[in-house]
Amino acid sequence: MATASANNLSRAFERIRVNAGLRRIRLHDLRHVTATLLKRLGVPARDAAAILGHAKISTTMEIYTDSNIDDHRTGLGKVAGELFGAPES
Repeated sequence: MATASANNLSRAFERIRVNAGLRRIRLHDLRHVTATLLKRLGVPARDAAAILGHAKISTTMEIYTDSNIDDHRTGLGKVAGELFGAPES
């Protein structure tokens, strides 16, 4: 069961969200956004886990971070560079 302070924080966030005209989002969703941004910015997984308060890095990486097409392209580009060498300019 959530504590009174957690409920107050959620209500305050909801008021701010509505006043700002933002789409419906839960306060907890911001943790997922933060985790994904930390990953995209290259923050080491151990540091991201500490920032989010996770005891295990796997929680951060498996549950909280999202993958995207740009990450896939970057990763595959690195593999191609290792296999075939850097493209010539």
